[in-house]
Amino acid sequence: MAEFKLGRIRFVWKNVWTTATQYFQDDVIAYGGKVYICVIGHISAGTFFTDFNINPPKWNLVSDGQTWKGDWQPQVEYIFDDIVIKTIKAALGAGQYVGGDNFRFIVAMDVNSITDALAYVSAPTSG
Repeated sequence: MAEFKLGRIRFVWKNVWTTATQYFQDDVIAYGGKVYICVIGHISAGTFFTDFNINPPKWNLVSDGQTWKGDWQPQVEYIFDDIVIKTIKAALGAGQYVGGDNFRFIVAMDVNSITDALAYVSAPTSG
């Protein structure tokens, strides 16, 4: 069995991911409501998913999450799990895309407020 010396692990919080930034192994960032750890040192590309959707990925997911984006806006880039409101509908993003007429989502519901939307999205599912 492998032996780990926890005192030697040095995670470095880098805050929100940004483009053209030098990241080293064990740097930790936030992106899209999620937390990731760098597993391969690199200079970040123009989009986060360029570094994430490759084999092997330069980032590993540490903590899952979602981001409230408020009112839906055309020509705004949304990513998986972004939550927006459009015409009194709250939606949970179904992938990386830029807002336009083809509004894609996997969860939609009529809501009267952000409180209703968040209660719906965070409600446990039965099954």
